[in-house]
Amino acid sequence: MDRRVLRGGDRGGDRRAPRSPPGRRRRKAADEIAGKSPTALAVAREALARARELGSLEACLDQDLRVSCRFLDVSDFVEGIRAMVVDKDRSPRWSPAGHDGVSESAVARHFATLGDGELGLAEPLSIIPHDDKVVTRSDEG
Repeated sequence: MDRRVLRGGDRGGDRRAPRSPPGRRRRKAADEIAGKSPTALAVAREALARARELGSLEACLDQDLRVSCRFLDVSDFVEGIRAMVVDKDRSPRWSPAGHDGVSESAVARHFATLGDGELGLAEPLSIIPHDDKVVTRSDEG
C-alpha cells in the first residue's frame, strides 16, 4: 500500500478520509481505502505515526500486538466479517459511519497496555550475575 494514501493531515485532529493522490491506481486505492472502517483508518494512521517514533522493530511489534488485540473488541471487526464473509453483502455498517465521528479517545484505546498480555519485546534485557556467567532475561526462558 502506498503510504501517501494514508496521509491525511496531522496525526492529532484530522480524521477525514485519506486524500486522493494523483494517478489512476493511487486514486483507486484511495477510494477503496476510504470505504473501510473509519476507526481502522484512523488507528492505522496513528500506528504509522507512532511507529516512526518508536525506534526499534521490537517496539513496533509490541504496538502491533496491542492494536490487533484491541480490534477484536471493536464492533467494526465483527461487522467487517459479517459483510464480507457471512452475509457477503459487501455493505458494512461501520460505527461510527464517517471519519468525523472517530474520536481521539477511540483511537487512543487501541494503544493502551495489555497488562499481562504484553509481549515486552522492547523492554531492555535484565543482566543477572549467576555464578561465573552472566544470564540475561532471554536466557532464562
